[in-house]
Amino acid sequence: MLVAAGNFAAADFFTAAADCFAAWHGGLAPIAAPPEVSQTAPQTVFVADSDSQSHLQLSFRAFARSDARIMPLRLLRRILCGSGSSRLHLTLREQLGIVYSVDANIAAYEETGYFSIELSTGAENLATAVSEVLRELENLAITEVDPLELERVKNIYNYELEYSKDSCFEMQIRYGWGELMQVVREIEEDIAQSAALTPKDLKSLAKELFAPANMNLVVVGSWGEKEKALVLAEMGKYSSSRDLTALI
Repeated sequence: MLVAAGNFAAADFFTAAADCFAAWHGGLAPIAAPPEVSQTAPQTVFVADSDSQSHLQLSFRAFARSDARIMPLRLLRRILCGSGSSRLHLTLREQLGIVYSVDANIAAYEETGYFSIELSTGAENLATAVSEVLRELENLAITEVDPLELERVKNIYNYELEYSKDSCFEMQIRYGWGELMQVVREIEEDIAQSAALTPKDLKSLAKELFAPANMNLVVVGSWGEKEKALVLAEMGKYSSSRDLTALI
């Protein structure tokens, strides 16, 4: 597939593409098999390393790229880590001062996906960081987002979409990737879909996504057995929460 965006003549582009690639032929793409989901409890991996900090990724099994739940997931990501005023930035960086940054990412593939939260901190702060992240996830699962907070996040998301129209690179990614993966969406469609979401929609998704049986934690760095035990204790508290375990 060839993708181009910017100031060019479409007819010249198509002619050049045909001259170079018209003779190319290939077979059909393989059909993706649905994933075999076997996880029934939280999973953890701790890797010792000589780094001066501990690097943490907390991941949850999520959804394929064609799943309608991707849109509320995008807003949940921004509520948690989307800007300097997002929940985890305010808690971990501004209030506690235990991280320089904290990020959340979405990966959506044809048959599956994941949602992850990543940060680095000192080993002595590792359990605190895990506790605060889990507390925010539990809040999202049991309490509806304030309508004003949701509206602010929607406005930021819509601004990002409108701003992307000025970037040839962003337009190449949006329409080229969308065409390749058969999920082409106009920017106006995304704006309309996000506008229709309610606090109840986000709470429902958070209940499903952040269930303990869906949780995976990886820690790499300068942790010790004491820090490991404290982190596992925090995960145990989260898993024993009545509001969340009912969702397993």
